[in-house]
Amino acid sequence: MSTTTEEILDQISTLILDLGSLREQVSDGTDRAAINNQITALTKWWRKIDDLRASEPKPGLAEAKTALEGIVVDLKKEKKKLESVAKVIYRAAQAIAIAEKVAKLVV
Repeated sequence: MSTTTEEILDQISTLILDLGSLREQVSDGTDRAAINNQITALTKWWRKIDDLRASEPKPGLAEAKTALEGIVVDLKKEKKKLESVAKVIYRAAQAIAIAEKVAKLVV
């Protein structure tokens, strides 16, 4: 089954929501700001992909979707028991890089 941009947008939306939930668990202002910056960046790429999207499948989207799904799983684990804000920020940065690649694929 081919992956569409709609499926990628769904994964990015889930990441944004999960990061928001994780941000609420963090009390340190610097960490909260870092997570907020990741949310802002993912939201920017979500909008960009949404503006450019086409409903037909594109080569390379399946790999991006799989990578985003892995990040979603990791963040859901962190939501249950937040152990490492650095890991959350790192995984969010990976998601941002994937979203940027998707935006370039969609063009």
